[in-house]
Amino acid sequence: MAGTLAFPESDSDEEWDMDLSALLENPGEPKSSTPSGRGQDLASEQNMTSAQQQCVVASIPASLPEPADLLWPPPADPVISNMLCICHLGIRLHTEQIARRLWNVEFNQRQKSLLLRSPRKRLCVAVYPSGKMTCVGARSETSARVELRRYARLIQKSIRFNELPGLSDKVDTSGVFIYHHARFLGFRVTNIKAEYSLGYAVDIRRVYESCRDEYHLNVFYDADIFPAIKLTLESPFKMTVQLFSTGAVGITGATSTDDINFVCTKMLHEICRKFAISDVPPDLRICNRATL
Repeated sequence: MAGTLAFPESDSDEEWDMDLSALLENPGEPKSSTPSGRGQDLASEQNMTSAQQQCVVASIPASLPEPADLLWPPPADPVISNMLCICHLGIRLHTEQIARRLWNVEFNQRQKSLLLRSPRKRLCVAVYPSGKMTCVGARSETSARVELRRYARLIQKSIRFNELPGLSDKVDTSGVFIYHHARFLGFRVTNIKAEYSLGYAVDIRRVYESCRDEYHLNVFYDADIFPAIKLTLESPFKMTVQLFSTGAVGITGATSTDDINFVCTKMLHEICRKFAISDVPPDLRICNRATL
């Protein structure tokens, strides 16, 4: 009948499947339609497969490289998540009167302190009656310094002499501020919290034994209490390091970003490279930021 396709009735479905698979693998070579031709093609196909397997086995090196020699991506720099900075104004303050003059101020009746929040940079500044100021939540030393100086200037111009009784009786000092002698003194960073990722997983038990026996560091590890190694550094760096088996690192107590960079990029890699684990999923071996 015209318009219809005629399929050979002598061949079975298995023979047609073998023809199709052979055609897809070698499209340039014609295939025989007889059963004997298919048998010859299958025999040559099996011979090629065994030869390829021998080549693959011969290409595998006798000894696999160490985990530290594998081509992992280079680790990123530590990420600072929080920073505590302090400074001093050099004078004592009437915090209750200042709270009535400024905007966005919370007054702590118990401590007689002020809490000023910065919605743009997500940090807050605490001001105490002794003149001490603390900044929490900054991501860099520059931003903390700028915010402390800005709030110090607000406090410096907060109250005039004629706004408090007993201060402007003798002379007219309406244009003079009470805290015009306030100064921005003694700025320093007291605590930095940072996060880091080694870029590979480590054998946490062997790292703990190496830190304790080989490097003689003040280290603590108990899997029943906490899943990370707690490494306390006292000299020359004063900080606390938490190392997880996934390669995530948490640092607290540091006072300098240079110390954090040295500990993360040099000291920890020197200790942990020998105990790196290569047979881990990629999402654990390659991570851009530590998850604590």
